[in-house]
Amino acid sequence: MKSSNITVNELIAQVRSYYGEGCFACGQANPHGLRMEGFGVQDGYAVAEFKPRAEHRGTEGTLHGGVVTTTLDEISVWAAILTYQTMVVTGRLEVKFRRPGKVDDPNLWARGRVEERRGKRLVISAQLLSGSTVCASSTGLFITTQTLEEMGILTPGD
Repeated sequence: MKSSNITVNELIAQVRSYYGEGCFACGQANPHGLRMEGFGVQDGYAVAEFKPRAEHRGTEGTLHGGVVTTTLDEISVWAAILTYQTMVVTGRLEVKFRRPGKVDDPNLWARGRVEERRGKRLVISAQLLSGSTVCASSTGLFITTQTLEEMGILTPGD
């Protein structure tokens, strides 16, 4: 992760404050959202917890594939934020579903990391896991839009 004069937790708090709590994936105040939480960095990955609710199900207690994909997309964006202090948009996202995620699983978490940077393009890999078991993985192409400094989230020297 890129070095900075602020801590990872301070950076996360500043980004979340900038966007408010309405984000579909990580906003805690969005009644229809995923409410991902516990963002941080672990072993070079951006990480977050996901506690699904009944409305996130597809069939028979399994997570809906769109919910899984949104989780992977969100942790990929956070990987870019925490690695390069830049915002990105999704250009392409390929998801491989390996095993069904369960709505009642208390051990779901996501991780993502930047694998490659080519100018404004970032290749980011991500996984949704139950404990140490991979439920789904993704590889995506993400395009940088603005740095956090350009957006006013960070000031020069942060």
